[in-house]
Amino acid sequence: MAKDMNSVFKKIAEVIEQVESKRKKELIETAKATIQQDKVNLHLPSDDLNYDKAVVTKNMEDSNYIVAIPYKVQGKVKETSAATIVFDEDRDFLRYQELVVEQGADPDSVIYRYYVDNEEKASGTKTTSEPEVSTENWLGCMNSCLANQGLSNWAIGLFAALCAAACGTIILCTACIEGPLLVYSVQITNCLKDCGPNS
Repeated sequence: MAKDMNSVFKKIAEVIEQVESKRKKELIETAKATIQQDKVNLHLPSDDLNYDKAVVTKNMEDSNYIVAIPYKVQGKVKETSAATIVFDEDRDFLRYQELVVEQGADPDSVIYRYYVDNEEKASGTKTTSEPEVSTENWLGCMNSCLANQGLSNWAIGLFAALCAAACGTIILCTACIEGPLLVYSVQITNCLKDCGPNS
């Protein structure tokens, strides 16, 4: 799995570019309007989306814009819950994804449901008390770095499982690159610098 997540992280850093502030605001407003026009069928209330923490990126391979919006962490809703909405370079709506992560029956588990264009691609329960990954290898460095920036080990494992569900195997594909992991694209890029071969 380390090799696969290594590829995912590197691909995101290679093909995703943060957009400038004015364009970011415009695309967030376009995403809001798209949701309000019922083009996107969310499974959590749209009022619970945290637009203030939205991340807007451009995929340099296809020139699409991706607006990744986390849900507010409240009640049963856990971190990593997010919606991503994809627009073409003319800002026309293309597709969307949603990850719903909620507290499980016991405090050491979460229940997740992952949708691409309202079709459930994966669901299940994940333990949040998995042992720490060794910090001696690359993924261990990434885990430690991302954990310091608010992304836990179980979340990284969940993202790996979701990439597998979206793509058939854990290989790079558009669904994975456009997925809820993009909420953490700034942190991933920073951690790649810290954990990369030149660090």
